[in-house]
Parts: sequence; C-alpha cells; structure tokens
Amino acid sequence: MKTIIQILCFFILGIASLNAQEQAREFHGTVYNAASKTPLADVIITHGESGAVYLTNEAGFYRLIAREGDRLLFSHQGFENMEIVLKKQGLVMYMIPSTDFMDEIVIRKNNNINDIDMRKLTGTITTLDLTALSQRTEMDMGRLLQGQIPGLTVRFSGELGTKPEIRIRGNQSFSYKQDANEPMFILDGMVISSENFLTLNPADYKEIKVLKDAAASALYGIKAANGVIEITSKRGFEGKPIVNFSLKQGVTLRGERGTQLMQSAEKLELERRIKNPITPGYRYSEEFIRKENPQAHNLDDLVLKGRNTLDSLRLINTDWFKEIIQPNLFNSYNLSIRGGSEKSSYFYGLNYANQGGRVPGNDINRLSARANLDYILSPTLTISLNNAVGLSTIYSQNDPSFDPTALVFNLNPYEQKNTLGNHKGTTLYSYPDRTYEDLINQFFSKRTTKRLSSSAILRWQLAKELELSAVVGADYTLDQRTNRIPPRAFSQRQYKSYESGELQQDKGVNYEFTSNIRANYQKQWNDHDIYLGVNVDYYVNNKELIGIKGYGIPEGVHTAAGINQSLTGERKVKSYSYTLKEAQMGIGAAMGYSFQNTYDIYSSVKQDASSLLPANKRWNTAWSGGLGWAISEYGFLNASSIIDILKIRYSLGYIASMAEINSSDIHQTFAYNQAVYGDGRLLDLVKLPNPNLKPQQTISSNLGFEMGLFHRISLQMSFYTNTTKQALLDLPIAPSNGFSMLKTNIGELENKGIEFQLTGDFIRYKNFRWNAALSFSTNKNKVLKLYNTNQIFLTDESLMPEYEVGQPLGVLYGLHDLGIYSLDGMPRFLGADGREITYKDKLKRADIRSLGYTIPPYNGFFNHVFSWRDFSLSMDVSYSFGGVLSYSNVYVRDADNSNKNAVKGQLEEMWFAPGDENKRYAAPNIDSSFYVFSQYASTKTTFKSDFIKLNMLQLSYGFSPKSQSGLANYFKTINCNIQAENLYTYRIESDKGDLHGVLQPVISLGINASF
Repeated sequence: MKTIIQILCFFILGIASLNAQEQAREFHGTVYNAASKTPLADVIITHGESGAVYLTNEAGFYRLIAREGDRLLFSHQGFENMEIVLKKQGLVMYMIPSTDFMDEIVIRKNNNINDIDMRKLTGTITTLDLTALSQRTEMDMGRLLQGQIPGLTVRFSGELGTKPEIRIRGNQSFSYKQDANEPMFILDGMVISSENFLTLNPADYKEIKVLKDAAASALYGIKAANGVIEITSKRGFEGKPIVNFSLKQGVTLRGERGTQLMQSAEKLELERRIKNPITPGYRYSEEFIRKENPQAHNLDDLVLKGRNTLDSLRLINTDWFKEIIQPNLFNSYNLSIRGGSEKSSYFYGLNYANQGGRVPGNDINRLSARANLDYILSPTLTISLNNAVGLSTIYSQNDPSFDPTALVFNLNPYEQKNTLGNHKGTTLYSYPDRTYEDLINQFFSKRTTKRLSSSAILRWQLAKELELSAVVGADYTLDQRTNRIPPRAFSQRQYKSYESGELQQDKGVNYEFTSNIRANYQKQWNDHDIYLGVNVDYYVNNKELIGIKGYGIPEGVHTAAGINQSLTGERKVKSYSYTLKEAQMGIGAAMGYSFQNTYDIYSSVKQDASSLLPANKRWNTAWSGGLGWAISEYGFLNASSIIDILKIRYSLGYIASMAEINSSDIHQTFAYNQAVYGDGRLLDLVKLPNPNLKPQQTISSNLGFEMGLFHRISLQMSFYTNTTKQALLDLPIAPSNGFSMLKTNIGELENKGIEFQLTGDFIRYKNFRWNAALSFSTNKNKVLKLYNTNQIFLTDESLMPEYEVGQPLGVLYGLHDLGIYSLDGMPRFLGADGREITYKDKLKRADIRSLGYTIPPYNGFFNHVFSWRDFSLSMDVSYSFGGVLSYSNVYVRDADNSNKNAVKGQLEEMWFAPGDENKRYAAPNIDSSFYVFSQYASTKTTFKSDFIKLNMLQLSYGFSPKSQSGLANYFKTINCNIQAENLYTYRIESDKGDLHGVLQPVISLGINASF
C-alpha cells in the first residue's frame, strides 16, 4: 500500500511539473512592412488555439499571453497572411505586400479595381500607411500628406478650413497657382473631388497610394495627367469583432508672429521724426506744439500737456498679436468596430471633431460615418458595399476685402480695446473715424457641407485565371454658404436703416458618378506570369449653383427672407445660378508579363472621350509602357545576406489633360444679364470661346532604382521628366473683341526632377528600435517653347515677361540695389550698362534681372520612430530650400501711413536727414515717381524662403496585458500619447510679413483603446 501511495505522489508531482512548464507567459515582438521596412500598426494577431485577437501599436510592437509552441496568425489589409509557431521572445516579422493574384478569392481584396499589381512592376507608386498617421490631430487628409511622400508637396494658408495646394512632382501647367495642377482623387475605385478628399476621416482609411508617372496612372486617362491619389478604406476581417475607441483633446496655440513690430516708445519717436500731424507722436511733441501755437499765452502749459500725453502713451504696450490671435481647443472622438465570418465582414466608423481657429469666429466642426460591408456570395462571386455620410460646418469672419489678422500689424501698441485713447466712442489713430468695435465682428461667414457617398464593387471569378470586376458609385455634395454683414457694421453707416446690412446666400450641388467594368486574365505557369486586362469606364460630373444677394437685412436675421425686396439701384436684390455638366467615357487595355520574377514588361492604352470637346476632337489617347529588371533574382545575389532587393525600372507614357478646360472655353455659352430690352431679356456671352482649343498633352518618362539591404533597409531613387505640350493659358486680347482674355494653347513646359528615399530599421538592439525615413526631392521646370513668340506679357505695363522661353515658372525679377543715397534719402540702383539709376530715370527692361525662384526646387523630410518596450517616440521633420521671396515692406511706414504700427527697427534703419549713411529704408516723404521702382524686388529686399519644420512629435505608451492587470479581461490594447503638431519652424529669415501660411501648433493628449 505504501508503495502505491509513493507511486501516485511521484505521478502527481510529475504532472504538476509538466503543467508548470506549459504555463502561459508573455511574448512580444515587432512587425514591419517588408517593402518599406517601416513599422506596421494595427496588424491583427490571432491566437490559433483560443481565437483571441491582439493588435500592434503604431511602432509595430505587440505583447500577448501564449504558450511556447502556440500558433499565431498575422493578417493586415493589403499584405499576405503569415502563420508562425511561438518559440522565442522578440520576434521581428516582415509582412509581404499582397500580390493579389487573380486565383486567390479572399474577402480583403482591394476595392479599387484599377489597382493592378502588374503596374507596380514598372510604374512609380508610393504607398502610405494611414494607421499611425490617423492618430495625429489633423482634421483633413491634405495636412497628413505633408512631409510623408517624396515628390508630393502640400502648402497651406493660415486660415482653418481653407483648401491646401497639393502637387505631385511640381506643376504641369503654366497656371501654376491654380487647380490646373491638382491630382485626381480615387476612393475605393470611385472618383471624388479634392474638396471631399479633405473632409475624409483619416481613421476610416487604411492607406493612400500616390501614382506619380504615366505607367502607373495611364489607366485613368485624361483625368490623371497630374498624378493620382488612391485612398483605400478599412475593411473587416474573419474573426471576433474588434471595437476601437480613440479620444484626442488639446489646445491650439498662437504660432509664429510673422513680423516683429515696434513697441510704443519706438513708434512714438518714429512718428515724431516722420512729422505726420495725425499721429500722436508728432501731434503732442514740443516741436509741433510750438510750431502751431507760436503766440499762445499758455504755450508752456500746452507743451507740458503734450509731454504728459506722450508719457502716458509710452506706458501702454499692447501686444495685439496676443490680443487678437487666441489659443483655442481641439477635440476628436472616433469609434469603430470591425470583424466578420467566413462569408462576410464589416467595418463601421463614426467620428466627430472640432477645432477652433486663430481668430474668434473661425472654427470647424465635422461629423462623419462610414459602413463597409463585404460578402462572399459564392466561391466565385464577391460583393463589397461602401457607404459614407459627412457633415462639415466652417465659421469665419475673414471678409474677402478685410483680413482680421491684419489688425495685428496695423494697430499701434499705445492703442487699447476699451481704455485710454480707445474707449467706446473714441476713434483710433491707426483707423481714423473708427473705434475698435468698428473693426471686429464686421463680417460673418458660415459654410455647411453635407456629403453622401455610396459605391458597390462586384468581383466574379469566371474561371481560375479570369475575373470580371465592376464598380458603380456616386458622390453627392450639398454646399450651403451664407455671408452676412450686419447693419451695425461700419461699412453700412453710409446707408439708411432700411437699406443697411448685406446678405449673400447660395446653395451648390456637386454630383459625381463613376462606373467601371474590368476583365482581368492572369496566368501563371512555370516561370511565366502573364496579365491581360480590358476596361470600360464612364464618369459624369454635374455642378449646380443658385444664390441670392440682397440688402436691408435687420439685425439678427441670418436668412434671405430678411432681404428688403423694395430696394432699387445698386442695392437691388440680385439672384444668380449656373448648371455645368461634364461626361467622360473611356476604353482601355493593359498587358503585363513577368519571367522568373526577374524581367517585367507592362503596357497600357486608354481612349477617352469628353463632352466638353467638339465632336471632331472628342477622343484622346493615353498610353504607357515600362520595363523592369530584378537583378537580385540572379543566383549570385539571390542568396546574398547583404543585398536582398536590386531592381531597375523604366517607363514612358503619354496623357492628355482636361484640367483647365470648361465648356465656355470652347463653346458659345450665354447667360442672362439684369437688363431688359422691350419685352425681352438680354443675353451676354460668358466669355470668348476658342473652338480650336486642344487638351494639354503630357509625355512622362521615369527611371527608377530600388535596393534592399540586410533585409532591414530600403533605398529608392527616381529620375523623371514630364513634358507638357499644347499647354493652356488665358492670354490678353484686344478690348475691341468685347473681352480681355482668351484661353489658348500657348506653348510647351518641361518639368524634371529626382526623388530619393531611404527607409529602414536602422538600429535593433534588444528591446530598442530606431526606424527612420529620409527623403530628398528636386523639381525644376522651364518653358521649352512658346508658339509664335519667345515671351508673354500679361499686361501692357509689364517690363518683364511673365513667361519666357528657357526660363522657369515663378521667376522673381528685381533690381540691383546700391542702397540709400545719404544726401537725399532715395535709393540708387545699378543699371545693366553699369550706370547709376535714380528715381528720376526711366527703367529699361535690361535693368531688371532675375533674383531667384519663388517655387523652392528642393524638398524632403526626415521622419523617425524610436521604440523601447511599450514606449515609442515619433518625430516628423520636413524641409524646403532653394526658393526666394521678397519683403512686402508693407509694414515699413512712410508719411502717408505712419499712423499704423511699423516693423521693429525702422527708426534706426530709416533715412531722415542728409548725412544719414548705411540706411535700409528710404526717406519718409518719398517722391511719387519712386513708386514705379518700389513695385520691384531688389537685391536688398529678397530673402531665402528655406525652412526646417518639426511637423509632429509624439510620445506613446501602450499598456501590456501584464500591466493592465484586470483590464486585460476587457481591453486588447490601450495606448496613451501626448502629441505636438506644427511645433516649430526654423527659417533663414523669420519675418514673413503676414500670417498667411503660418500654421498654429496643436498640443494634444490621446487615448486609443481596443476591446
């Protein structure tokens, strides 16, 4: 019996020991993109035994509880699934982007049916993962793109809610400041407008692809000449549902000042020296009082009173930048759920965000919702449904004729809102006849945008190698705007009470319909991979606008119902409307061939027809071809531990563009005017049409290199040249035609550059990782040819041409400045023949020279992610150099505008009397003939526009299951972060002259939880 008990004890102890060895414990690791070597966030990690789901954080890091030998499935939208068996800690995984072959029927297929993998073999396509970027405090997609993609530039105005300028590889048109250079935007295979792109909630989208050359974008035809931005929304997956909630709250700071201005003592002394009697610095000076009152019996008392007034003004130093530019709040709340089964999956997202602007009355509110559903109807048939709604409201007090931020630079430091020198009813020196209350709350604008988007994508596997796919979608936008000037506004005081106040209200509808049917054939056998595809697409864009403008609006009334309909003359009520329709149809084909994954050939052709063009010129062709050579597939490199990727690709393509053409540019288009003749109304020709107008034509060539090192570092380079022929421009014509401008095919423009990007996991030591992306891009353009001329002058007064053969766009012309002449205080300039030019001389064209280029040719970024255990530090830096700008000198005051504040240092740098040497600013009472010279920049008034900007700094901490303790039963991940956007910008020259383009810093705290 005793022996039996001993055997049982040993048996129980053995079982306990075995169980202890199999006890679950914590494992951790990191997941990267195998192509770009950057961390992958939100990778779904499914525990094979329990079905538990885990997610990676923005640094690609994960922690989970498992046993050694357990199976883990790694899945991420757009990447091949990976399955591993747990054996050790600190696993580093590299997920391979999905090849998306046609013989794979998976529910996570890309909803953009034009996203063909074969085009990636020779075309230039950059993919940006939005998972980590969606945690930033930007409210629109445009800001997220800044400093993220080589060759893509984003420039902003400073006002919240305004549309940024987005360019891919520079400008393809002479109208470089207009929308003619804007790329095409595709959302899940459906065309959307750039305005709608900016309203998308970044948290609802997985990635953005930027198509830069013709080989990548020729499938889209005439709409894609400026490049394409493809947006892919998040999808569901097969597995238990994941609920994600994120909260971001922060404060918007004031940002840069733009220009350093005077304080009261300096400003009052400047006024005394300039001697303008409307300014207090001179009006209350002893010099002025004795001059105006030489015989006054109380002269000394008047002098003492003036001195006391000046002393009291010197004690006031109002910082109008702090008074007018105010900090504000930022809030964002996002809720999403995704999951699915073997036959269906779903993603639902809901977001609300609001942000206050830099001046009171400027803020933006957005609400959006998205539902993406995917179904496998049969083993060969899948359907995806995408639906989204959005509501956006933007408030502003920025009148088109008056920017409130200008008050920062114009109001004097000795002036105040409601105290000495500016109590209610007392006018300002800087704005005579106005009080501070007459400058604020003078204009109110409200813009409400409602958006509805819906699309369906069908994929039918007709055979193992043959697939038929189709997308049908519509994007509907209702845009309502109200601009109101209240009757109490200063600008309305000249009118009687029943006719004061203005209101303009309009309603615009933009409807875009997209349909596309594509047949794809892909066959793999042995070392060969062949792709053939054909497609037919149809696109319609309808725009309608109706509006009314009237006067006599009572206080507090914000609708057109308050307009006084009885007014006549200039203040008579006016209505306006227009309807525009454009239809495009295309037929295309593509072919690709790959041998041994080493040699690649790709070509495509597209025929597009546009309703805007005359019948005999309606069809245009787009084509592209490319070659790829993967040297790393050769045997001598295939087994290399140093070089894992080495590839060369070349592409050439041609695309026509309708970017700048409207119906009225080609066809006679009439509109009713306000006049009546007899019993009929009069029609006006909208603009002079040009029936011979042709679309712009762009020829694009690209040579690219790609290299991977140590399975950790990726290097990519591209050399490109884009040549635009039949470039369009509105040219001035003789007024005898009844019009002043005519759109014409005017010439040819060359646009070339280099793009370099280095990304990788540069340091990997125990629990520490440093991942970085370094980019450098150059872009230069020049005018190759102008038809029938070598120069174009847009005005009769222009001495220098706006466009000239051999010159780039954006040339800054100016004079060689010799400085201020010490005897008369007037500038002197150096002429082309070496002569000295005074303000009395007549300028010649040869006297004006190029001072540089306003469009910076060099741009790039340097982004980092440092991670250690559960901590990560992200930092994004962008830079630009090579451009020049000119000081506006608008804040350098002379005798005519010395009643407004002036730039700091003007007192010491201004000429006042003969003998003043080495001065920067001319005499205050300048001769009127000098204004001809002042319109030009000079060698002493230009500065480099170079900058280095810290776009984003974020510190994150993710709670691991062990540290969450009891929370582990409810949460899969919890991530907390503190973030700063637009934190600091280093400039060669700090004085910008105004606040346009100055972005306010945003400091925020965020929580992201998945459960």
